[in-house]
Amino acid sequence: MKNYFFTILLFSTFIFVSIIKAEDIQLTPNQIEIIKKIDSFYNENPTLKSHITQIKNNETEVKGVLILSRPYNMRVEYDENDTIIITNEETITMQSKAKKQRSYIPMDETSLKFIIGEQKSLLDTEKFKIINFEEKDDSISITIVGTSFYIYSIGSATLIFDKTTLKIKEWILVNNSNTIKLLFDAPEISNKQIPVNIFNIEKIETMDFNSI
Repeated sequence: MKNYFFTILLFSTFIFVSIIKAEDIQLTPNQIEIIKKIDSFYNENPTLKSHITQIKNNETEVKGVLILSRPYNMRVEYDENDTIIITNEETITMQSKAKKQRSYIPMDETSLKFIIGEQKSLLDTEKFKIINFEEKDDSISITIVGTSFYIYSIGSATLIFDKTTLKIKEWILVNNSNTIKLLFDAPEISNKQIPVNIFNIEKIETMDFNSI
């Protein structure tokens, strides 16, 4: 089963990983206020639904759909292969739609945890270090790494937001020398409740993306 989203990104448990040497930056009062607005927006609207384009190491491009209900519940399906990815607090599960193959990755071993976990603020210094904040005319980019034991293997996550709407534009997940970039196409961000069966790998069903 081809696994476009997580295969190269997540197998840090099987190889030696150097400690990430990254310094957190000194945020300005204006940058802190921007981050607080982002935190507030996504805490009030924990559901994300979007068509995506995924780029692996600046080469492989594949399209699909993503549904996220924070914390931790996410489902990804691709247009051109039969892999379904479903996550929960402990595990990222990859399964073929025909249910013939299944594989697992611990959530604690991925920088995805920084984005879809239970945290309420990017300013949570017990869990994160912000190592880059970049403000452009149309976007805000924030790069985070983990603190304490997380810093050994998880890597970094960069979130790029539309400066006006605060809607997510890109995720960039980096582990070791591997990079996965997700581009979001007109994401729908809301507080809508998603049916729990969408995220149940044991009772996986065909998903009608447009009806959710």
